[in-house]
Amino acid sequence: MWKSLGKELIFDMIRQEDIYNIFSGESILFLGAGFSVENKNAKGEPLPSGKGLSVELQQAANVLEPDENIGLDVASEYFVEKVGKTKLVDFLKKRFTVSDCFDWQKDLLALPWKRIYTTNYDNVLELASTLSNHHRRTVAVDSKLDNVDNLENTIIHINGFIDNITEENLKNSTKLTSESYADEYFIKSPWNTELSNSFKYAKSIYFVGFSATSDLDLKRIIASQEQIRNKVYFIND
Repeated sequence: MWKSLGKELIFDMIRQEDIYNIFSGESILFLGAGFSVENKNAKGEPLPSGKGLSVELQQAANVLEPDENIGLDVASEYFVEKVGKTKLVDFLKKRFTVSDCFDWQKDLLALPWKRIYTTNYDNVLELASTLSNHHRRTVAVDSKLDNVDNLENTIIHINGFIDNITEENLKNSTKLTSESYADEYFIKSPWNTELSNSFKYAKSIYFVGFSATSDLDLKRIIASQEQIRNKVYFIND
């Protein structure tokens, strides 16, 4: 179970030299949906998966027979059409904002990671960092890279961050609708180069709760350079 994941479990899996690289601040952490799969929002509800969120949006838009195979982009656009953008923003903030996290998450975020990437919308990373007395700056990739002066000690949200979402920036701040930035936006943007370079210069890279077969083309980035392949760890439940 993810609740058992902590520093001890991670350290059992990796080379001694890479443990040193974590504590010297030379390692990158990349977190996917599995990292927060057991967290709950303020109402005590589990954070939804992509399919689960699609079903919830359909239900909230009074679809009589919700279908989990309906894409999140279609479901969210239908919700906006029937219920409105304001309600969608409110819905997302309630569903993805947490007020507590697990001890193992705080332990993991207490480590001095050089940089943290995540595909998650929620605020679990920010909360775990704060509760572990390790304050990090949040950056979402809808920000222009030129306007971000320093990416060290940051949490970079690839698909958008729940605290930043407003009715005005909904299209660009989170990857929900087909009008939101798609995979191609990231792959063709300066952020993709930044990601590749950060992987190249990091001493080790840890993927937790994340599959390299998901929407980001990380397989290609990892496979393109042997020096990246040799320092990557995948830690999944």
